[in-house]
This record gives sequence, C-alpha cells and structure tokens, in this order.
Amino acid sequence: MFFNERIQSLNRERGFLCLGLDPDPEKLPHGLSGINGLYTFCSEIVAACADSVVAIKPNLAFFEQFGFEGWQVLARLREQKPEHVLWILDAKRGDIGNTSKSYARALFDNLGADAITVSPYLGADSVQPFLTNPEKGVFLLALTSNPGSNDFQYYGEPPLWQTVIKKSSTWDTQNLGYVIGATRIEQLSQARELAGTRPFLIPGIGAQGGSLEAAIGDGLGNGKFPGVINISRAILYVSNSSDFAEKAAEAAQDWNRKIAHVITTTR
Repeated sequence: MFFNERIQSLNRERGFLCLGLDPDPEKLPHGLSGINGLYTFCSEIVAACADSVVAIKPNLAFFEQFGFEGWQVLARLREQKPEHVLWILDAKRGDIGNTSKSYARALFDNLGADAITVSPYLGADSVQPFLTNPEKGVFLLALTSNPGSNDFQYYGEPPLWQTVIKKSSTWDTQNLGYVIGATRIEQLSQARELAGTRPFLIPGIGAQGGSLEAAIGDGLGNGKFPGVINISRAILYVSNSSDFAEKAAEAAQDWNRKIAHVITTTR
C-alpha cells in the first residue's frame, strides 16, 4: 500500500492525533535523569498514549544529543510501539543524492521509520532517495510553525513555501506530504489548494498556540484529507510527578475529543 493510502486508512480508523516525542532532559519528571531517565519517560509515555494516537513523532535531536545511546533508545522504543501506530522520525534531513541515500537507509532501514521529515532546499535530486520506497512517507518542510520561518519561506513572488509545494507536486509519487504549521492560519487553505490530496503533518498546536480549528478545517478539510496533527509539550509535560504517563494519556484522550468535536461541528 502506498504511504499516502495507508495514512488515510489509519485516519479513518484511528483519527488524526500525532504524539510529538520531544523529551527535553531538563523537563523530565522528578526522579528521572540521564539516558535511563529518558528511556523510562519515553517508554511509559508511548505505552500510555498508544491507544489514542495514529502516529508517534520522535524529534531525533532530543535523542541524538546522547550519542549512540540515544539511537539505542530510539530503536527500543520502535520495537515497543504497536504496529498500527505510524513511526514518523522528525529528522529534517536533506543533502546531495548519495548522502541522502545514506540518510534514507539509516532512518528507514535501521531506525524503522514509516515516514520522515525532509528539507527540500537542495532540490529534487536531494529528496528523491527518500521517496524510492512507496510504502515509506516523506513530509517536506514547506511552511513551518516557528517565527523565523518568515526569514526565507515567504521570500519571493510567489513565496518560497508555495514554490516548494507547486514544484514537488509535479513529482510522480504517492508517498509525499508536507509540513504545514498550524500557526499559519491564513496560509493553511492556500497550502491545501496547492497540495491537492497529499497528507499534511501539522505542528504548532498546544504550546505554540496554533489554531486547531484552522488545522482541521483548512488543512485537513474537516477530515476529508489525510494527515496528522502533532501535539508535543501539551501532552508530554502535563505532570512532573510519578503520574506523568497517566496524565499524558488523559491529555491525549482530551485532544482526541477536541479534534473529533471540531470535525463533527464544522462539517
């Protein structure tokens, strides 16, 4: 099954919530520290929230800062994750062709990613090595949620972020989607019009203050189009005590209810 078909099927079965796994060592609950604390925190969060999410998205930087041991934690978490939950590695890779090919092997083959995030800045030949397996997905950085995206992504006429979507949409592939930030309320509908039915990975809701209603209505067509809505800090750090996993699970369930409510009331 093409990745884009798979994610749409999972959306119908399990919804749109993606758990962003960004374990900041300085924010671990009391009693947890170092690489062992990182593993315990992530493992319990994954186990507690797996029934409420369609995808889990580890940000590799939070693991790579621990070196080889961080990669070992990622591999262990991938083994523990239920098979029906997508494993999206937020890697933001992108380089000349042979380097991208090696990145693809590392992320898809060794770390078991179902999908990854990729920078489009070097152009088509830097992205194509990530697209060779149609069962594995690629989310191109198009319009990100951070304030600094104004520096380059809006440059030119049409702006660079639109050019990224327009150009890549001509590629003959069924496993390509886009990262579109929920903080970009006015651009979500434009991005959807340019991208057609390709899936969106939508960050920026929760701690960054993005609009859930715009993400669902304009970004996902009220559930008509595939994609995931990423929530990180608003789930991970609800509690700093021993009940952190239980509270995270409750937060994930609450976000699921919010997403479902928006979909049912805006159709």
